[in-house]
Amino acid sequence: MIFVADIMEFSRRDDQAQLALRRVLFPLVAHAFDGAGLPWRLRLHEDRGDGVLVVVPVPVSIEPVVRGLVRRLVRGLAEHNRSADPPDRMRLRAALHTGIVHRDRYGVAGTPVNHTFRLVDAPSIRDALTASAADLAFALSETAYGDLTVPSLPGFRAALAEVKRTSAPIWIWTGRPVDALL
Repeated sequence: MIFVADIMEFSRRDDQAQLALRRVLFPLVAHAFDGAGLPWRLRLHEDRGDGVLVVVPVPVSIEPVVRGLVRRLVRGLAEHNRSADPPDRMRLRAALHTGIVHRDRYGVAGTPVNHTFRLVDAPSIRDALTASAADLAFALSETAYGDLTVPSLPGFRAALAEVKRTSAPIWIWTGRPVDALL
């Protein structure tokens, strides 16, 4: 499983605000993984400047992971944003995909990694977050969505990720209905 999170409008902030957001992002994502039953210390994770890449190197059931990650990311973002000054408030785009990932001494690579980054960068997820009042837009790839044990998760809607040479179906959640998913 491949997870990517990216801070919205990171590059529009000054260096101090960027550093402050990074100090929040990594513990927030680590706490979300721990709380979803995927201990952070056992995951492969890489800093991506304005985001983070996480690889879960063993097969896991997608539905409880998605529910756990979304629940904890939403709560962590809300907690942070309640007390943060406007330049330090954080909104995230996140995507989850599955596939075989290759690892070398420099980190991880492979088509599924590239695909996950394209999903998180797609205009459809960017637009979904911009149009909502939510702090999180979470996308599932077609493969991840197909691995769900239930026909659908509440609040996810179908969209198309069209970015670079990628055109792929995705399912996006932007905070509604919170109670049904969480």
